[in-house]
Amino acid sequence: MKKVVNTSLLMAIFVTALATSASGAKRTIPRKPHPIAGVCNINTAPLSKLTILPYIGRSRAKAIIQHRKAHPFRQAKDITKIKGIGRSTFQKLKKHITVTGPTTIRKAKPKTKKSTHSVSKNPNRPKT
Repeated sequence: MKKVVNTSLLMAIFVTALATSASGAKRTIPRKPHPIAGVCNINTAPLSKLTILPYIGRSRAKAIIQHRKAHPFRQAKDITKIKGIGRSTFQKLKKHITVTGPTTIRKAKPKTKKSTHSVSKNPNRPKT
């Protein structure tokens, strides 16, 4: 009898733990922003260029465009007036945004890692 109770209790604990972990908050892996080159004029850039900025998706890019139609940005820091763009996001964006000049932003090629195997540079080695 004790064995049946212990087994039932153990099964109940296992099922509860399994259900809790399955229904819990999803774990997301933070995505690293892709490397970019150039700057983005937030007063003139089209949607496609705004979305190249790190942490700016289509929704925030559309919000930037709507805001600038009514109130052009006077300084880069004004982007914090957009919902979802706070001080910390601005700190990550500020080197990539401007309010004057052309938009030159583009996705940069990621840096490639050099191979770790050594290549002999022996001049006496016969060529194959």
